[in-house]
Amino acid sequence: WNCPGKPLTECKIAIVGLGMIAKEFIDEIRRIAPDTTILYHVPEIFRDMDAEGKFKLTYCQDLVHMASECDVMMPLCPLNKHTEHIISADVLNAMRPDAGLINMARGKVVDTDALTKALQENKLAYAILDTTYPEPLPEDHPLWEQSNCFILPHFATNTMAVRKALVEEIQPIVEEHFGLGRSDEKLRQQEQALRHDLAVAHQLTAKHNMDMLVWNHISARFQTGCLITPGRKLWNQIRPEDLVYSSTNVTADIIHSAIYDARPDIKAIIHLHTPAATAVSCLESGFVPMTQDAAYFYNKVAHYEWDGVSDDASEGPAITAAVRAM
Repeated sequence: WNCPGKPLTECKIAIVGLGMIAKEFIDEIRRIAPDTTILYHVPEIFRDMDAEGKFKLTYCQDLVHMASECDVMMPLCPLNKHTEHIISADVLNAMRPDAGLINMARGKVVDTDALTKALQENKLAYAILDTTYPEPLPEDHPLWEQSNCFILPHFATNTMAVRKALVEEIQPIVEEHFGLGRSDEKLRQQEQALRHDLAVAHQLTAKHNMDMLVWNHISARFQTGCLITPGRKLWNQIRPEDLVYSSTNVTADIIHSAIYDARPDIKAIIHLHTPAATAVSCLESGFVPMTQDAAYFYNKVAHYEWDGVSDDASEGPAITAAVRAM
């Protein structure tokens, strides 16, 4: 119990990366240790002076130098070709013997062989690993027996509360990132009005028995995407807040995106399988404008040879071409 260590308020914490996760983590640290020293390293082009002011951070351009200054090194960066083995032998060897590594990023951001050697030679005091590379480590890997290495099972999200938050919160974050109207008040109001109209369209379609329970889709173009029918919900129960920017049905996403790509002037798409429409689509001659009322659709109906369920994204351009050829 009486192990050596430092309180958080006296530590120098070094963080690699400054994305959303890193900032949330730093915010939590600041709640309980407002004056502790926090260093961070990112490429110069990604330096964030606003975050430096907000969170009282010190930027370190030289990662090896930062490693030599810290009590705890924490990579919180994504894994890509630039960050693979960013925690290298040079970084680990620069750390003080009483410093430690906590890896909550991907396992491959740390050079496992270099870490194993550094721990065996007591170049650093400890390593706490939520992830490893490979994962899991082979049963005979020396890190399993290393007394100053603590390997966690990497399942922090495996709770009902976290999974629920992931489902409910990721979509708005993606929508915000791609500028789908949630940050601007005027666009937000436009979106709410469109959601209302689209929900009413679903309910009216169900009222006239033209829906297929949870199948088929109605969408409306908005900004760079479209609001579309959610999966697994009866049409007469769809509310404005239920509409989504990506259906759970890949077929719907492919078909609707292809048509919007072909016709920038189209604002909405109603995709139904009513008996009459299905019967017409089965005719070899297709739609034939034989009556005065049907003349409105003359040369306005596209023809596409259906060859199975549209579940391959490569089919999108073929649908687009068929609509453009109309």
